[in-house]
Amino acid sequence: MKIIVGLGNPEEKYLKTFHNMGYIAVGDVAAELNVKFKKKECE
Repeated sequence: MKIIVGLGNPEEKYLKTFHNMGYIAVGDVAAELNVKFKKKECE
């Protein structure tokens, strides 16, 4: 099993910034590999 974590900031002002680069990268890798992933936010 392999786990890849991509951190991001949920605020609208950070949507396409370096604050979300990890989340964006994981999304791109998942799309390339045709893999679905769960979005988990802190409670």
